[in-house]
Amino acid sequence: IDGNNLSNEEILAILKLQMGDEDKEQLEMMLKQGCSPNEIINHFMNRDISDDEGEPTLFEKKMTELMEGKNLTCEEILDLMKNELDDESVQQMEEMLKKGYTKQDVIKYFMKHGDQNNEFAQEMKALTGNKEMSKEELLEVMKNKVGVLSQRKIDDMLREGYSLDEIIEHVMTHGKTQDQETKFFKRRMSQLLEEKTLTDQEKVEMLKQNLGKEAASMVEELMKNGLTEKNIMYLFMKYGDNLNSLVKDEFFIKELKFPDEPPDAHLHKNRSVFHMICKEESKKILPWMSPSGKVH
Repeated sequence: IDGNNLSNEEILAILKLQMGDEDKEQLEMMLKQGCSPNEIINHFMNRDISDDEGEPTLFEKKMTELMEGKNLTCEEILDLMKNELDDESVQQMEEMLKKGYTKQDVIKYFMKHGDQNNEFAQEMKALTGNKEMSKEELLEVMKNKVGVLSQRKIDDMLREGYSLDEIIEHVMTHGKTQDQETKFFKRRMSQLLEEKTLTDQEKVEMLKQNLGKEAASMVEELMKNGLTEKNIMYLFMKYGDNLNSLVKDEFFIKELKFPDEPPDAHLHKNRSVFHMICKEESKKILPWMSPSGKVH
């Protein structure tokens, strides 16, 4: 093929002659689903490039760690990938499967390109190349850019005695910005809630199981203070573990409105607003303020 001025149709015809029945079936499906000849040619020409070429990508390292050596099915690997990819990449994955790409091809593609839409991963990669920055400075910059869960993981690793190199490598591979953490949490929770019909109380229990310790404790406190299950779900589906933003939600901000001043307000400007009374007198006048009889 190389060096010959062949059309895409001619290249496809040559590829078909070298294909087995399974590949031919995939090729026909990809054509039916709207893949361009050029896209199909690139797919079949490049898919056999060895996985061992070059350094593994950050996404590939992450997936390897998450799989923990387990013998997962392609479906399970794809589900695991979806939990780590951004929305745009998940959509791209779905489109590839609809077009006829095999699950193995999709897995291989995202192992190599899973970080291409991850601005955080690209920025962190660029930072590690800065020779003028010490490891302490690099870690501090990283910590300022990641979300609350990633920050807690950094603190935990420091307490547990991990080296700076180990922590930086972990953040490079698994770190997420606050926006990414919240989006991934919302997507994971939406998937879980769609799987079966749950009562509001069961939804809150599932929510707590998927939140960090601090956020789960916050759920308990808000429930004790009278918030309904629906209010709880609204707030935590919106903010996830980001409690700093959650407590600033307009839900908690109440505007106090005072009545307008009466026309004769100026006549009372010098009045004393406090009146001292003795303890015994207070018990007679204000018993309802302290049922036990104690004066506070």
